Amino acid sequence: MKEPSHLSFAGLWALRESYFSYALSSFGLGTMWIGIHNEWQYVKSISGSTLWTNLVMLFWASFFPYTTKIVSANFDNKTVQIMYGF
Repeated sequence: MKEPSHLSFAGLWALRESYFSYALSSFGLGTMWIGIHNEWQYVKSISGSTLWTNLVMLFWASFFPYTTKIVSANFDNKTVQIMYGF
């Protein structure tokens, strides 16, 4: 996230789209973490294919900071919003 140009309410308000994008990404990652926790709490053993599947999911999750930055810079762009949603 960018730093405000000046530390005031107006400076923080100018970055509201960045803060919203960050909060949305944080919520998405948190939801993913809760889902993994709920799915794996009853697992007795883990296969290699499960680990590789989880690795692929983590790879896609690693794009959250990248897409968050693009969304915050182009908040009203529909293409960017679709990319973020995907």
